[in-house]
Amino acid sequence: MSKIYQMDAVDWLKTLENCSVDLFITDPPYESLEKYRQIGTTTRLKESKSSSNQWFSVFPNTRFEELFREVYRVLKKGSHFYLFCDQETMFLAKPIAESVGFKFWKPIVWDKCAIGMGYHYRARYEFILFFEKGKRKLNDLSVPVIYQVLHMSILRIELETIYA
Repeated sequence: MSKIYQMDAVDWLKTLENCSVDLFITDPPYESLEKYRQIGTTTRLKESKSSSNQWFSVFPNTRFEELFREVYRVLKKGSHFYLFCDQETMFLAKPIAESVGFKFWKPIVWDKCAIGMGYHYRARYEFILFFEKGKRKLNDLSVPVIYQVLHMSILRIELETIYA
């Protein structure tokens, strides 16, 4: 039975039982993008000079510890946790996740194959931080740390293949 919840992620996690989740993947609207919203150079976030739509509120850096504690609590032993983020968020999130008990393995680079918006060496990638609770082997050890995937739906299929 599938159900969609439109609520705060941490509050939703608190409704789950301990050790009840096999895999957790999240791509929060990270705070480091806020600086681009403030100067009006992105249309992806809540409001900008160029945007006519409302988007997500930013997930503040101060809440990462609370989020990671809840993710750690609900994940089963021998489970993985993937966090999509930019470079700025990676340096902040990694030590927080480790402090709540996760083992950090490595960043995976999602090469989106299409250049993003911005200035100063425009990014066409995003990081996916790979954490583990307990020990669990991947089913496919031939997967590289750099994914060249144009669409998120293809990445989702590849992740499903790894965990099949």
